[in-house]
Amino acid sequence: MPKLGLLSWNQPRKEEIPAIIIAGAAGFKIPYEIVRYLAGKKETILTKEDIKEYLTFALISIILIVIAAWIEANVTLKIAKSVIDLTNGFNR
Repeated sequence: MPKLGLLSWNQPRKEEIPAIIIAGAAGFKIPYEIVRYLAGKKETILTKEDIKEYLTFALISIILIVIAAWIEANVTLKIAKSVIDLTNGFNR
């Protein structure tokens, strides 16, 4: 991937990192509850509260990823073009 000084096309943006962490937490929620059920610490596998918590994690992750994608597609591209134009001006 091309690199422009401090700008890099392949580094995650600050909105993507929390989204990845929250999505990971959501991904472990259901298996965690199943293990608790099998260990006898719960009477039901998933309660309404468990499902609500899982869906909240998933929704927050989706929102953050959409925001990060929008920034990547609109803002980062404009910044990169500006930097390229600026560096091309120095080469003349």
